[in-house]
Amino acid sequence: MNQRRLASFGAAASLIALIAAGCGGSNDSGFGDGSGNGGNGGNGGGGGGTEEHGSSGGGFGHGGPTSGDGGGGGGGGQPDPHCAAAGAEGKLTGVNLVFMFDRSASMGWTQTEPQRDIRDIKWRPVVAATRSFFGDAASSGMNASLAFFSEKSGDRGLCGTIWDPQTGEVIASAEECCATETYSTPAVSLRKLPNATDFAGALDATSPDGSTPTHAALLGAIEQAKAIASDSGHANETTLIVLVTDGIPSDACTPQSTVENTAAVAQEARRAGIKTYVIGVQSTDTPSLDSLNQIANSGGTGKAIMVDVDNPENTKRSFGAALAKIRGQSISCSVAIPPPPPGKTFDLKAVNVVITSNAGAQTLTYNDTCNGGEGWHYDNTSNPKIIELCPSTCGALKSTAGAHIDVQFGCATKGEVIIH
Repeated sequence: MNQRRLASFGAAASLIALIAAGCGGSNDSGFGDGSGNGGNGGNGGGGGGTEEHGSSGGGFGHGGPTSGDGGGGGGGGQPDPHCAAAGAEGKLTGVNLVFMFDRSASMGWTQTEPQRDIRDIKWRPVVAATRSFFGDAASSGMNASLAFFSEKSGDRGLCGTIWDPQTGEVIASAEECCATETYSTPAVSLRKLPNATDFAGALDATSPDGSTPTHAALLGAIEQAKAIASDSGHANETTLIVLVTDGIPSDACTPQSTVENTAAVAQEARRAGIKTYVIGVQSTDTPSLDSLNQIANSGGTGKAIMVDVDNPENTKRSFGAALAKIRGQSISCSVAIPPPPPGKTFDLKAVNVVITSNAGAQTLTYNDTCNGGEGWHYDNTSNPKIIELCPSTCGALKSTAGAHIDVQFGCATKGEVIIH
């Protein structure tokens, strides 16, 4: 496939799977009737393009997809109505992001000069980039929740006890600050993105204070994630944690809040199917955040994504890029294969995947090994359940907005389906 053309396609938040009852008449149907008499696929061929790339006709053509043994679709071609007579809807795997956001004192104040306000170069640009992510149309199709830590705190930088100066009563204790349940209820519950108001309101109402009880906070995030994953309304969706912090776990909650213990709970969550991404906000006056890599690695996401604090614009841009990277890696390019029309049997050699944008449509080539990075393939050919896009095709879909995918049944697959 021509990469330049594919790059113009947008991110697919959903997939419309159009299932054909036939292709050019019952004898041409790609679905068998149960008697072993599956058809040979319909007649395609468009006015422009070549079978291999579908690009020489200029723009996106409007012919049918490649089918039977015949010619290529014109510039990829629009979905053939003969191969899409009946419809069934399917969706790309949904993604839920559980954000656990560090609001410790060091996000707004320096450790070497405790009275020096650095919110303009650290807290505010990070918050601004986070607001943009939640409100960005490119986040469409995702859900997110947001919680903060330390939620309860004493004097700045400490997870300590607060007393009412008038009554002497305890307002908040170190036990609360270090307790998992303090962080198991988000400030903003899970909801669809983009959302330009709810998350912005919570971020604007929060300011830096307290310490960094990362172990308790991550346990709280895991509880949130497990509750989402067990909800029937989010069945078969992917739930991930995004941990944002500018420091290593605080020793105020010893012995629990250490890097090793925090990494251990991230690994347990990973075994339960919940990965943890880590974004480290690094400034020159704080210790190295390299140990956050241990948490990210145990959480199944490799290394922490580091954002250096130098000037507000660079910090905002770098933090936004970190969030976009997580979005790109987390959005799935897989879809469950819908069932064939009633009374028909599935023919794995009579399926086509078509990407459509405002510019036109293009039929992808089946690519068993994803050689070259483009096209699609089945999860397996012995009992296929999933259609998976190859990396380059998937990446192009994730990069912008506006395209959708049609899965056509009933005409011979473009490209060779090798049975393993």
